[in-house]
Formats: sequence, C-alpha cells, structure tokens
Amino acid sequence: MLRLCTLLLLLLWTTPLLAQRTLTGRVTDSKDGTDLAGVTIIQKNTMNGVASSTDGSFQLTIPSSPDSVTLVFSSIGYVRIERRVPLNKPVDIALSQDTRQFECDLLIAYPRYELGLSSGVLHTPAGATLLYRPKLRNLATVVLSYQTNLGRNYQASAAVTSAEQYPGHTFQGNASVEHRRIRLADDGFHFVSTALTTNVSLQRFRYFTLVLGTGYAHQQTENTRAYGLGYTFGGQSFVPGVDILLRAQATRWPGYWQWQGSATHQMRRLRLSLLYNQVRQYREFNLGASYPIYRERP
Repeated sequence: MLRLCTLLLLLLWTTPLLAQRTLTGRVTDSKDGTDLAGVTIIQKNTMNGVASSTDGSFQLTIPSSPDSVTLVFSSIGYVRIERRVPLNKPVDIALSQDTRQFECDLLIAYPRYELGLSSGVLHTPAGATLLYRPKLRNLATVVLSYQTNLGRNYQASAAVTSAEQYPGHTFQGNASVEHRRIRLADDGFHFVSTALTTNVSLQRFRYFTLVLGTGYAHQQTENTRAYGLGYTFGGQSFVPGVDILLRAQATRWPGYWQWQGSATHQMRRLRLSLLYNQVRQYREFNLGASYPIYRERP
C-alpha cells in the first residue's frame, strides 16, 4: 500500500514536468546579423517570458505542450513583432530597427513649448525654465533657465542642443552648447562658463552614452580668481523599466573641478528632474518639474 501511494505521488509530481516544453532560439539584427542581448521574449497573453543573453540566445519554458505558441519580441530601438512559432525546432528571429526619431526623454513629433518650475535647495529657491523645440525635428532644442533667492543670488543658463545625428547607425549622438552664470553675493562668488559637449553612443550599447567636451570659464571670489580652458568627461545612461535618465560629468577647470549630475523621469507629459552642481565652495541641488504649455498637432 505504501509503495502504491508513493508511485501515485510521484506520478502526480512528474506529470506537469513531462507536459512542459522548452523552446530555444536566437534573436539578431536584421540589418547586419548582430546578436541582440536584452530582448524581451514573452508568450502572448501570459506573464511567461525571458530576456535574450549576450549572444542573442534564449530558452523559454512553455508550461503546457501545444504544437506552437505565439511569442512577442520587443526591444528599445527595434520594431516589436509577434510570431507564431513551433515548439519542435529552434527559432531564429531577426528584428528590424525602428527608424522613427526618438529622444531618451520624449518622442518629439511636433513643435512644442515646455514651461517648468525649479527650486534650488540651498541658494536659489525660486526659478523657472522654458524649453522650445522647433517644427523640424532635425533642428536644435533651446532651453532657458533662471533661479534666484529674490535677492542678489542667482543662477542662469542658456543651452542649445542639436537633434540626434545618424540614428540607427553604429555611431550616433548630438552636441550641446551651454552658457551658465552663477552668483552668491554673501560669499562674493561669481562663476561664468561657456561649454561645448558632445554625446556619443554605440548602437551595441544603446543604454549608455559617452559625454566629452571643452569650454572656457571665469571664476572669482573675494580672494581668488581663475580663468581658462577646461575639458569635460562623463556618461549618460537610460534605466529601462523605471524610465530614468541618469547623467554625471566632471569638468576640469584651471585649478579646480566642477561636478554635475542629474536624474530625469518622464511621467507621460510631466517631466521630473533632480540636478546637482558643485564649483569649489558652491553646491546646489535643484528640483524641477516641467509640463508642455503648447503643442501643435501634426
């Protein structure tokens, strides 16, 4: 009797395992055949899914044993596809690059003005930003920003950023020119800089962008003065899943460093940001929120 019960329990435990099927395959780029890592593969209408490994291969366990299943393949920068595949042989899937123009923070398809409120935690609690994107998407984006303590402290900046160049190619990127002025009256601190930075990314590393640049700065306190050329290096990374754009960069000016960082999150049309800037004794955290105030539908 004990043996019979043991056999019945073993049969009940192994039957679902016997019914499972393992589907294997590989995902590549349809243009050059490059293996694609991090592609999400999901069995349609279920939560059953995996991601492709560094060589583009994947293994997906199908809990039942049908002859075929419908899989959904998706990855940032590529066209999402659905494919009905058999379970009795490996699957080879080629994804096509999405040729539409994307930016990391928002898809731009028409001209837009965006107004934002910003606050410096330490020195400049009241401020605003204005962003303008022209009708032609291959032109630049203009951002103006001003913050103050309603006294003699202020920070102001004006930046022009080009649209992404060569999207879908091995190398792609854009350039930005920014002019910035900072004043802390109580400390006698005054800082003026003009910098040119370039953002360069490789297609294989879609989530990371290298930041390089140069510029000229003039910094003055009650007792010191420094001016001259400097160089910038850093990185920018998009975190999928939580949709946060992180950026960190360091600039070496004559005799001192400038450290900058930011985190930006897009919530539908609302953009939230946290920025940090340090130049010698000046340190400031900025909180910002911006929202489109005008959109012209295509």
